[in-house]
Order: sequence, then C-alpha cells, then structure tokens
Amino acid sequence: MDHTQVVVIGAGPHGLAATAHLKRAGAEVLTFGEPMGFWRTMPTGMLLRSNWTATSIAEHVGPLSLTSYCESTGTDVQRPVPLDSFIDYGMWVHATVAPDVDRRRVVSVEQEPRGFVVALADGDRVAAHKVVVAAGIAPFVNRPEVVASLPP
Repeated sequence: MDHTQVVVIGAGPHGLAATAHLKRAGAEVLTFGEPMGFWRTMPTGMLLRSNWTATSIAEHVGPLSLTSYCESTGTDVQRPVPLDSFIDYGMWVHATVAPDVDRRRVVSVEQEPRGFVVALADGDRVAAHKVVVAAGIAPFVNRPEVVASLPP
C-alpha cells in the first residue's frame, strides 16, 4: 500500500486549487480524478458568466491566475469566458501543478487510527494522513420523481 501525506479526491478546478496550495505549503500530495472531467460534459458553446477573478483557478492574482494563463500561452480569452477556453485553462493548471494526477476512481475512504485508507476501483489502496474531497457534483445527481418523465 502506498502512503502519502494528503490525498485530494477530484481534479476539477477545486481539486487542482487544493493540490496547488498544498504543494506550495510543502505537503506530499496524491490527486485522483479526471482533470476537468465534469466540465467536459457541459453543453457545447456554454459561456461562464462569473467574473474574471471568480473564473480563475487557485488564485485570481499570481502564477495560476487566468491572466497568467493568457500571458504565458498567448491566449486571448473572451468575456464571458467560453467553456472550451475554461477547460483549456484548467488543463494548463493541471499540467502546471499536478501533471501526475492519478485518473483512477476512488471508491471509498475509511478512517483509520493514524489517518485514512483510500480504496481505488482497481483494488489498490493508499494510506493518507489527510483527505480533501473536491469531487464536484456529477456523482451525486438527483432527479426528483416529479420530473422523472422529462428527457435528460
């Protein structure tokens, strides 16, 4: 069984932000998830209506900001931010702070006397002192009975 200081579950904007800040603080971090996976399921052509600073991942000023992404890649991101631009930005953050994201699915987290044991879909397990859950909302979809007959 592998051991680490912190496991981050989720590789979307919040999981990548947590990973970035933990690594900056000197923590040993393993991040699990599909980078920007949930965002890839959003409707084509969608625009993010949040303001520029709220659209930044991990920080609105600094090396991981949306402005820094634009400057370092020569990308001109329009406002409101198109979904595909946000995904590209998220993948840039992923490559910058967590290129080693483990794409295996986490199936359970159990508390142990000295921390946690994270079980993966392939049967592997990882021991961690701390666990950050940034799993997003996709796995928790609830379709109320009153709308069950409507098309997805």
